[in-house]
Amino acid sequence: MKKLTTKLIFLSILSLILSTVIPRTILILTDQSPDREVLQSVIVLWAVIVTGIIALILYSFIIKFLIINRINKISEHTIDVTQGYFDREIEIKGNDEISVLAKNFNIIMF
Repeated sequence: MKKLTTKLIFLSILSLILSTVIPRTILILTDQSPDREVLQSVIVLWAVIVTGIIALILYSFIIKFLIINRINKISEHTIDVTQGYFDREIEIKGNDEISVLAKNFNIIMF
C-alpha cells in the first residue's frame, strides 16, 4: 500500500500545516502579537478548535473519496457477480492499490 500510504501521509502533513497556519493568521489579522498572554487567550483557543474541526472534516471527506467510495464500488460489483451479472466492468481511475484490485477484478470477469 505504498501509493495509498503516501497520499495519507501527505494529507496528514497538510492538515498539520493548516492547523498551525490558520491560528497564526487569525492572530495577525486581529493585530495581536504572540506573547504569553495572547497565547492563553480565548481567541487562540477558538482558532485552534475551529481549525482542528475543519482539518478533521476535510480529512474525513478525502478519506471517503480516496478509499471508501472505491471499495464500495468494488463491493457492489461483487454483489452483481453473485447475482449473475457477469458483463459489468469496474471503472478504473488512478494507479494505486485499490485501482490494481479493480483491474484484477475486471481481468477475472473478462
